[in-house]
Amino acid sequence: MLEVVKNKRFQFGCLILSFVCICAFIFIGNRFEINFLDQEYLDQRVLFVLENMSALQASIHLWVTMTLDVIFPLAYGFLFFGILLNNLEGQWKFLAVLPLILIAADLTEGILQIHLMKAQVIEMIIVSYKNKITLIKYFLFLICMGMCLITSMLKLGGSGKT
Repeated sequence: MLEVVKNKRFQFGCLILSFVCICAFIFIGNRFEINFLDQEYLDQRVLFVLENMSALQASIHLWVTMTLDVIFPLAYGFLFFGILLNNLEGQWKFLAVLPLILIAADLTEGILQIHLMKAQVIEMIIVSYKNKITLIKYFLFLICMGMCLITSMLKLGGSGKT
């Protein structure tokens, strides 16, 4: 399994799939004027979005969360995981687990969002958990992307290539 994730073609496929998902999120969000809950991390803002979402928007948001928002974290997460497995060496190899934690955080966020969108009564504790997970997701995403960029530049610089 690790050899598959480390394969450059697999990583390129993950990159393309991530890009397609981003384009789909943008298109769907704009087409149906949806503020995706993934973008919100403040309690009052989440409540505002939930309260102002039409039935059609909620239905589309649920569909997107259960499809694209499962594919997307798997795509970018395994891309990051593969890059870090290829680039990290020795004692630093353990850091390659961070993208797997990121995938879990993003999927957990989606589960909480589904719960919020289907709930008859919005529970503030779920909103609070969702927002904490969202911040963790964003923080981990930036760390993983930064690590991929830095380790790739260092590896490229150390190989004598320009």
